[in-house]
Amino acid sequence: MKEKIIKDVGGMALFDGLMLRSKLREVIAERDSKGSISLEINNYEEEEKKFYISDLPIIRGMLSIFNTIEQSIPYLINSVENELNSDNTNKDDKINFTKTEAIATICFIISMAIIFLILVPNIIGFVINKNIANIIECIIEFSVFAIYLLILKSNESLGTLYKYHGAEHKVVNAYEKYGKDNITIDNVKKSSRFHVRCGGNFIIYFVVCMLLTTLFIPTENIIYKSLIQIGLVIPLIGVSFEILMVFSKLPFPLKYIAYPAMLIQFITTKEPSDDMIELAICAIKPCINKNIDTNLVEYIDNYKKDVLIKNNIEFDIDDIYRLVAFIKKCTLNTVIIDKDKIVLNYVQKVKLDELLNKYYIQKIPLQYITHVQAFYNEEYAVSENVLIPRSDTEILVEKVIEYVEKYQLKDMIDMCTGSGCIGISCAKNSNIEKVLMVDISDCAIVIANKNIDKNDARDKCIVAKSNLFEALERDRKFDIIVSNPPYIKTGDISTLDEYVKKEPIIALDGGNDGMEFYKKIVENSVNYINDGGFLMLEIGYDELDDVTKIISKYNEYEVIESVKDYGGKDRVIICRFHQI
Repeated sequence: MKEKIIKDVGGMALFDGLMLRSKLREVIAERDSKGSISLEINNYEEEEKKFYISDLPIIRGMLSIFNTIEQSIPYLINSVENELNSDNTNKDDKINFTKTEAIATICFIISMAIIFLILVPNIIGFVINKNIANIIECIIEFSVFAIYLLILKSNESLGTLYKYHGAEHKVVNAYEKYGKDNITIDNVKKSSRFHVRCGGNFIIYFVVCMLLTTLFIPTENIIYKSLIQIGLVIPLIGVSFEILMVFSKLPFPLKYIAYPAMLIQFITTKEPSDDMIELAICAIKPCINKNIDTNLVEYIDNYKKDVLIKNNIEFDIDDIYRLVAFIKKCTLNTVIIDKDKIVLNYVQKVKLDELLNKYYIQKIPLQYITHVQAFYNEEYAVSENVLIPRSDTEILVEKVIEYVEKYQLKDMIDMCTGSGCIGISCAKNSNIEKVLMVDISDCAIVIANKNIDKNDARDKCIVAKSNLFEALERDRKFDIIVSNPPYIKTGDISTLDEYVKKEPIIALDGGNDGMEFYKKIVENSVNYINDGGFLMLEIGYDELDDVTKIISKYNEYEVIESVKDYGGKDRVIICRFHQI
């Protein structure tokens, strides 16, 4: 037996998403600047079923249309603001609409409609020929409406809006045809972008009613005629709504009666992209499911069965818990301890779906999803523009701290700083006085500065943009130069783990032999290091001999130590500078 659907799910398209509503709730679905789905869900309170005068035909239509307009104004305003500001890089020039301006705009649009659909045709028809004035007025009104449609069709800036409108119709059609458990991207793509309850159909019915009214009002006094037509606008809205409802409830063979009106949707809808369909699916589900909360254990079991096991994907349950903690804004331990009690609301469930798919399907590193990584004794902000701090690099930090304390070192360079984790951790955990953090990437510099403030290290750390040593003052010397430079061979990049490939190439690629940056750092560091100072470099597990050979070409340097990582592989090389 086919499941009984929740009737009359509908909504409207926005410039950056869509709004859907049912008798259960209203959902506004949008994508943020990073492409992530953002949902706002408003529940409707259950009301005892009573009869109100507002339920009467015609009256209910008038109220329904005006309520829809009133409730849609905030979303339209926000959508227009986002569209106008999307390409505006100057925050001071941001465009904002006040409620008064919004109401004034709507009043202006209504006034223009009355002028061009009623007053102007009446005047022209009366002046040209009183005997056929009504026919002339109908022709003019129809022409004005046709021009309006042509403007809509030719306006390319409305293309995204039309696609979201198409997504809205397709997802509702898929729901009504396949049921709530089968609203998939494939089923939505197969569904029509035309819908019998579309507001565009309502506009057609209203225009037809206006034309008939114009045709049969007998008075030759254009003032009285205009006043009558204006007075009939609101009742005609109610009549047009009832026509829309009657046609939407006709059995299948008779639904063809509504098809002429649906032709307007060739203009006002377009085929949506897959990500628009995905957004529409996320929007409709809360509208059609009475219970939208899910127990965490049940959710994870379903995700493992439907995605991970089905696609033979290896997983660590703690990674899933980490993303749950990120969504719920709590600690990992809290999730592990309370997992049986944790409930995900629909917004959290959609967000978790998205993040888990990014991690397991798109192979985006967990740290780029949560934008945070623990390193040494600190926590660091990370983005896809910087290398993810790794535990092996903590070996380098430990050696820096050891040498700073042992030799009372004061000034340090963290070359190729990236997130700033090396320089900041050294500053926070040693008596080093000043740390200059250097990188060529503007995006990395932004993250490094963010981490300086995040870890309260501004008194010791400063960031500079430079291609290695190029922009640094030649007469400035440092006690210690530290670097974890790119050291992967160019030819090996394609063989890396899929997660590693998502990290910035600029932070990975060390040239054909992997030694490009080591050569430049060692060669130029002799001009920036104090006598008796130290050069410490993180190296690849198989690069100790190659880096040692590079250092040995400079008599000023003496290799004094190489250090292995936690896995027993060569990880850090330390040499001391002696002025010749």
